[in-house]
Amino acid sequence: MNIYFITYCAKLTEKSEDYGNVKGAYFNCWIDAIEEQKAKEIASNMISENNWEIENLEESKMLHDEFYDDQNEGKKYYEQAKIDGAVFMYHTW
Repeated sequence: MNIYFITYCAKLTEKSEDYGNVKGAYFNCWIDAIEEQKAKEIASNMISENNWEIENLEESKMLHDEFYDDQNEGKKYYEQAKIDGAVFMYHTW
């Protein structure tokens, strides 16, 4: 199992009901994929399908079980991605 952590910065497209009310968002994505490029493709497709336009890639790395300690909130998303194949969290401003 290869879980990649990817963060994109994105802005809403005009198709979104929230266009004009939300300036942008950071998308944190935990993706189970065979290679990093496939993980980026899965994440960017989900973001685009939800009326967001990616502005830039902030971070991309493969994670291992030892990456998170038990107090880190990211651990629950990492563990859930191992079950579901993908977890997406976004923070708007």
